[in-house]
Amino acid sequence: SKAGRERDLGDYLRTSWGLPFWGRGDIVAHIDYFSNHGFAGGPEARWKRWDSSLGPDAEGRILAYGIDDRGKDRGGVALETPHRGRFYAVDHRFYDDGWSSILEASRLSDSRFLPLYFEKEARIGKEQETRAYVQRVKGEYAGSLLVRPRLNDFQAQTEYLPRADFRVLSKSFLDGRLLWNSATEFASLKSRHSDLIRTGQDHSALRADTRQEAVVPFPVGPLHAQAFVEERATVFSQTAESEGDKIRLIHGGGMRVGTQFLKPLDTTSEFWNIRAMRHIVVPQVEYRTAYDSTVRNDRLRQFDPVDAADRFERLTFSLGNIWQARRRPAVRQETDLPESEPPPLVTGDFATLDLRMHYFPMPHRDNSDHPWSPLEGEFRIVPRDYLAAYTGWTYNPEVSDGIETWNM
Repeated sequence: SKAGRERDLGDYLRTSWGLPFWGRGDIVAHIDYFSNHGFAGGPEARWKRWDSSLGPDAEGRILAYGIDDRGKDRGGVALETPHRGRFYAVDHRFYDDGWSSILEASRLSDSRFLPLYFEKEARIGKEQETRAYVQRVKGEYAGSLLVRPRLNDFQAQTEYLPRADFRVLSKSFLDGRLLWNSATEFASLKSRHSDLIRTGQDHSALRADTRQEAVVPFPVGPLHAQAFVEERATVFSQTAESEGDKIRLIHGGGMRVGTQFLKPLDTTSEFWNIRAMRHIVVPQVEYRTAYDSTVRNDRLRQFDPVDAADRFERLTFSLGNIWQARRRPAVRQETDLPESEPPPLVTGDFATLDLRMHYFPMPHRDNSDHPWSPLEGEFRIVPRDYLAAYTGWTYNPEVSDGIETWNM
């Protein structure tokens, strides 16, 4: 429960009443009161299943929340509709042989509902979207298919109907002296304008994009270095200037230099099934540039970051932290050991923390006159074989509380 007072909500009381179900999640009833708006609430279900004997691993959430609003929006603005609410559902499943899927739906009654009743989610949460996504990762190869229509008419959003991609990661040649990275994407795009803007116009296009990168690793004393060149080709069915096909070529390259430090830790825990632990620190500096582009991005319709690609120059500083643990596996693997002997220990990541920041030598061209980017961070912890948590954030000291985006 949470109680307090907020300028636009008035005096408020938020309560949640929950019950576990099947030992795999919980069902929650949200019952809230706002003195300036009235009673609000709705049901929520959350689930996690990490047991292959019951089918694919899965986690998800369904939330329905509504209010018959008798107040006003922030700043005393009249309501677009008094019958307000949201429906949100997501289901993430992991299958055998590298397959995974995400089904997600988000429907909002109006553009101002989320900022008023779910202010933190509206400010730093992920984009509200409806999508069906399937992916397969198999060794060095990965592919995915995304279908994303727009449900909320007030949202300015790009629809993918659909988008398919295929990726190759660090394919090795010449006994590891040459690595190849590749990403190829085909998309049917539709840019949907917000119905709050009367002069807006929708645009549709077809696009094919491919990036090919050749990497040559080599040592520099105690450091590990990689030099790379990248070629990118994109075919657009139309540009901002014409309806005819247009081909854009971008040439680039760069170098990254890094090393790693390893320290064994005197850490054990029966509760967390940790028999030994070590900390790996991976600092890295990368210089990357795209020195030539045959089509400037201001001549293209802007659907997503692929269209925004142009000439740039960037220096990236990153610091990776990995805490690895030696553990007994939760499920006994097939071995030649007798049943009376414990299974052998396995090594896996217990937690990771990645930090990075970019410097732009030409900030007026590449970063809106800001030489430094915000600090980006990602943290992941796997306390159990069946449990993992992830959070990512962007820290910008120029915004009021520093946190520009945050997801968990």
